[in-house]
Amino acid sequence: MCLNVDHHGDNLLYGKINVVDARPAASAQIVVTTYDGLRVSFYKKEAETIYFGV
Repeated sequence: MCLNVDHHGDNLLYGKINVVDARPAASAQIVVTTYDGLRVSFYKKEAETIYFGV
């Protein structure tokens, strides 16, 4: 399975699941919004990766 998370509006939607939103400045923001919506907590390593992604 291929999960495609992107913040570029010209994304070709190549994934089996596509989460594409051109409004955020970074794809990491889409991940944070998804985690928040699911009420999932970040572990330290995930938080560091998101921090560098923004």
